[in-house]
Amino acid sequence: MNGIDWTFRVVQIVSFLILAGWFVLAILSLIRLRRCQLDKTARILYMRCLCWPIVIVLLLSACAPLPPARLEGDLPTPSAVPHNPGVADLLRNPPAPGETVEVDAYFSGAGVPVFRSGPPPPPDQVFCPTFFSWSSALTDQPFTAALLLLNGVQGNTLLDDAPWLVATTPEATRPGVRVVPQLPYHARLRGHLGDPAFAHCPHHDRIFVVEDVVMVYAEQPPDPSAYQMELPDDYADWLRHHDAELGYSLPYPHDWQVERLSEPGVVSAIALRGPQWPGYPVTVRIHAGETRYDQYDPVSAPPLLQGEGFGVFEQGWTFGEGSMDSQHLAGYRVDREADPSERAVSVLFSANGHTYELALRYPLGFDAPQPLLTAYSAIVEGFRLDVVPGPSPTPPVKQTLGAGPFLSQDEALARAREREGQEIELLNAQLVSEAEARRRADACGTFFRHPEGVWVLTVRGTFEGAIRTMRLFLDATAGEQLCGEEIHPEATPYPTLPPGTTATPVPTVPPETPTPSPPPTRLTAAPPSNCPHTPLGGFYDVWRNEQVWPRLGCAVEAAIPISGTEAYLCCNVHSIWIREKRLFVALESNFRWAFVADESGLPAEAVFVTPTWQPPTATPGPPPPTPVPTPTQVPPPTPPTATPAPSPSPPQPSATPAGVQTPLPTVVLMTRLSWPLSEPCFRASGRHGWLANLPPWAEKCDGLSASNETLFSGGMEEFEGGWLLWNGNVCFVLFVDGTWTMF
Repeated sequence: MNGIDWTFRVVQIVSFLILAGWFVLAILSLIRLRRCQLDKTARILYMRCLCWPIVIVLLLSACAPLPPARLEGDLPTPSAVPHNPGVADLLRNPPAPGETVEVDAYFSGAGVPVFRSGPPPPPDQVFCPTFFSWSSALTDQPFTAALLLLNGVQGNTLLDDAPWLVATTPEATRPGVRVVPQLPYHARLRGHLGDPAFAHCPHHDRIFVVEDVVMVYAEQPPDPSAYQMELPDDYADWLRHHDAELGYSLPYPHDWQVERLSEPGVVSAIALRGPQWPGYPVTVRIHAGETRYDQYDPVSAPPLLQGEGFGVFEQGWTFGEGSMDSQHLAGYRVDREADPSERAVSVLFSANGHTYELALRYPLGFDAPQPLLTAYSAIVEGFRLDVVPGPSPTPPVKQTLGAGPFLSQDEALARAREREGQEIELLNAQLVSEAEARRRADACGTFFRHPEGVWVLTVRGTFEGAIRTMRLFLDATAGEQLCGEEIHPEATPYPTLPPGTTATPVPTVPPETPTPSPPPTRLTAAPPSNCPHTPLGGFYDVWRNEQVWPRLGCAVEAAIPISGTEAYLCCNVHSIWIREKRLFVALESNFRWAFVADESGLPAEAVFVTPTWQPPTATPGPPPPTPVPTPTQVPPPTPPTATPAPSPSPPQPSATPAGVQTPLPTVVLMTRLSWPLSEPCFRASGRHGWLANLPPWAEKCDGLSASNETLFSGGMEEFEGGWLLWNGNVCFVLFVDGTWTMF
């Protein structure tokens, strides 16, 4: 029975039986004594000396309290250090598959804010618990599964040669069931290894099926507040290093040492070394030249931004707004994997002709030092420049046509027809500068590279099984297609050059050329100024749009850097995978979207997020118009009736004659945002292949993708009514009613 030590119960029952026997013997003795000739005093002494000590001992034994029932929340204190075998013992001497054993272990999932939601596995498939290894780990010593670093949460990992098991329950052995074990922080567990239901899983020999909790030890798990970054207690006593020549200063703990380094290729370098972690100093390097990321040319990212992933970073949010004096410097965060047992992080600030790099290498696993990460975060937040830099420069978009030579109109059309493999009707064509091409485009305004000139061709033909009107953007020098988007058939055309005309540099926007693009949005009402968080930089530019802020409302947290991969599936779905949250954002071409938890198992690592993050799971069909539940969620404000629904499409005609089919609105072909229209589909693999085979997209995508998986780095910010997501090229606005738009 759950919660009772039957060995102790058996001892009590035997004691009661012995006590009853002594009472019977005592009664018989009294009867016999009455018949004896002993005097009264002798009989009394005889009974007291022989019977009562034995009776007292038996009473104490029989009436001792039972051990407490093992109910959830009870924490009986063990009488000594656990004697049962630990995790390392089981791995050294593994029991036979299915043999029941007991093990004393710490459970990493107790008291940790972990997001492990998502759709259940297929009904005929057993879910592998090793996909959540580090949030369900059993270890011989406490294991910190979530590390706080800068303004985010970083998942910790254990190496294969470390002693660890993955806990699950007997219910998880059934197909179509995904169980998240709820176990005590430190306990003696009864269960077995080698369950055949998990034979197909990675590390199947480390999956421990917990059958019962034998004993709960008194140790308490870390308080959930421990997963909120707080300034070190002695921060007010920290010293400050100032380099007047290079114009910067930063704080560091009073018992740390500042060491000058001599490194090739840098202007200057120092190491801040703490006595507790002498092998893991905070390194500050000053590089010549400023580091900027060109969102239109991601393949040419500067060397300092090349790593496993990078994203935007801004001071002032790590320890809470207003918790410390900060210049709110903006820069980049770069994450790298030093080796399987270590990670590295760098923060880059650029100003005054220099790049200031603050780097840290730190160990993972049991040796992961949260105090070191906290100290590093405080050093980065306290970094200051003697001269505050101005606004970041914009990408180098070419404002005028280059010198050429350029393809003629006929040559450009021939390239487009060759790529499409069909005869397409040319409606109009214009050779323009890069800046003008981006201005005329909708979603295609984020095409890659900086061409000397762009041919903008408006054509009609069969695209994806339907007659569509398309706007194609071609590199006027190389003839490569930069992007393509569907437009409204009745959109105001640009003037077409006569056939056979060879393009020559012309004014970017001729005075007589009508401009079909809508004028810039006028802000008829100002966004609220009393929000707890105000978006910054590009997020602010998008949020303050009158089509956006009435629906998004206030930001509920500061923007965080994200990184991951993206791909375009052959069912008009733009799939974005966020590494930090182990989460997909599926953007459909009908401007519906959904969060989908990544259960692909690539890699088999849990990712931890803040407790307020509770995105919905994907369901067949359009997502229901229900706000994403968060503790701070409020119904989003209703946009003014005069404000059109957010969409990159132009307004519909004011009237449609009766009996005439309403023209299709402008719809961006989501699989065609940043790569040629005629790319063939192929069998998808990896994470995005998993999504392409997941309902409701499996039937439409058939497991096919039209692009390879590519890396991105960007940012994300949560609002009362949705999210802003920047993938380094486009800012997506994700509303809680399941619709989206982009800027």
